[in-house]
Amino acid sequence: MLVLGFPAGSFGTNCYVLAAGPDGPCVVVDPGQDATASVRAALGQRGLRLEAVLLTRGHVDHTWSVAPLCEEFGVPVYIHPLDREMPVRPEAGLPADFPAAVLRGFPRSEPELVRPLPDEGPLGLAGLHIGVHHAPGHTPGSVAYSLRAGEDALLLTGDSLLAYGPGRAFPPVGDPDALAGSMSGVCGPRRDRTAVLPGHGGTTTVGAVRRFLQALSSKCLPRLPLGGAPRPATPGTVPRRVVGLRGFLFRQSGDAPFQKVPQLLLLIGRQGV
Repeated sequence: MLVLGFPAGSFGTNCYVLAAGPDGPCVVVDPGQDATASVRAALGQRGLRLEAVLLTRGHVDHTWSVAPLCEEFGVPVYIHPLDREMPVRPEAGLPADFPAAVLRGFPRSEPELVRPLPDEGPLGLAGLHIGVHHAPGHTPGSVAYSLRAGEDALLLTGDSLLAYGPGRAFPPVGDPDALAGSMSGVCGPRRDRTAVLPGHGGTTTVGAVRRFLQALSSKCLPRLPLGGAPRPATPGTVPRRVVGLRGFLFRQSGDAPFQKVPQLLLLIGRQGV
């Protein structure tokens, strides 16, 4: 499996390109602000052809380039119905005091082809078996995506789970209790070594986030939303990035496979891909 990721635009939202391997079909997850050129470069240099765009939520920083990208490549976008309004009316998912100037240039349109995501179930795209998991809390229509490659697993969590724990749930659409429940349901059954690819910041694992939250729980947190049995935390062992996850090859920006994406976060692929 091949996963390319880079932070897009001024929001630094992680955009991911997922494929079974080079020279084949792929999907793009969360093409944020100014992501189109970087996606185009990734596809061209890896011989990939875009089959669909997947969204983890409807917020502007995750959807900014959806309409132009889908129009250019003639592909559908998959979004949960509860967030579908946001790419057309972004204010629906933002606080009342969000600065209007930040939205200048936002397309305020949806692609011609829009496919609704299920609350739970498999999605077969680009030769990949993608699990869809409705995870409300950050937004009503937030979802996480799970993928497996042999014994290894990936979880794309958007803003619902970051490297240090659950993301924010701010008004008017956020619900902290729903977010905690969603992360328990999505992450609870996962193995510690499951890689987490969040919507912002570096990668981590489910186990690393569990240990971090357990270290804080007695003083700061009323509950542990990621499930799993309590275990002692070892100081200094919570990585901001994960390097050398079993079965995958992680390369940082110094080994970027295409020069036109200078802020490449990571390349994950099977050895030899």
